Amino acid sequence: MHPAQFRHQSDSRYCFSLDDHRAKLRLAVSNELNLSEVTVHFGDPMTFSRDHRAVRMERRYEDLAFVYFEGIIESELPRFMYVFYVKEGDKGYFYSESGLDEEYQFDLAFISAFQFVGENRNDYVLPKPSWNGRVFYQIFPERFACRGDPRQKRYVNTAWDCKVLKGKFNAMLGGDLYGVIDKLDYLSSLGVGAIYLTPIHPSPTNHKYDVVDYFDVDPRFGGKDAFRELVDKAHAKGMKVVMDLVFNHSSDQNAWFRESKQNRTNPKADWYIWRDAKPD
Repeated sequence: MHPAQFRHQSDSRYCFSLDDHRAKLRLAVSNELNLSEVTVHFGDPMTFSRDHRAVRMERRYEDLAFVYFEGIIESELPRFMYVFYVKEGDKGYFYSESGLDEEYQFDLAFISAFQFVGENRNDYVLPKPSWNGRVFYQIFPERFACRGDPRQKRYVNTAWDCKVLKGKFNAMLGGDLYGVIDKLDYLSSLGVGAIYLTPIHPSPTNHKYDVVDYFDVDPRFGGKDAFRELVDKAHAKGMKVVMDLVFNHSSDQNAWFRESKQNRTNPKADWYIWRDAKPD
């Protein structure tokens, strides 16, 4: 075994709360290994050296490079330390931030043990929605489908069959929500149960992740009328519609941004993160 054959960090990809008293831990293990046991030892940071519990982790899924083991920690502790124990054949090792060790010094765990840094209700995984388990189909509306001839749209500046679009955020092909509506029968035939739309708000770019107005739908996509029709017809076919809402940044054309940048005292001054300009 080698430490490079394992992946774990104390962040939301590998460690997260499920509710007030449960957390899920995930360990990625190289599929070159054939582990017979994966266990996590956890406990209160104040008493971990002399008092810790163990939970067996189960193999859940895999990709081309790794097998993923998961275990659920049930504890009243607001935070805890943990290390993993992995075994292949008759050889076992503890895995921590310092790598692999045949014997682990629990009295020095404060140096190398992983840390679950505390539970936050805002980070909990919400109860599974009723449509959990459906097949999702992600759609980039600007390039997915168009009702009619996109060349008739004045803003279109790129041929529909253009193959080289990477990085060309101003390349407009003319896709719209009416085109998505026209493809609902096709999506249904694929077994799609939910449509995931990348942003559809007004925006100067084709990807729409730089939102100008969060309360509107881009007129180039058909506006609110097209979106309402899409939702209604998708629901009629038993499909859910999920929107990609981007709130951690916006377009520099957004009214909130324009107000925020006026001065340090306006009501939206702290809606964005500002830094003093670097000297010339």
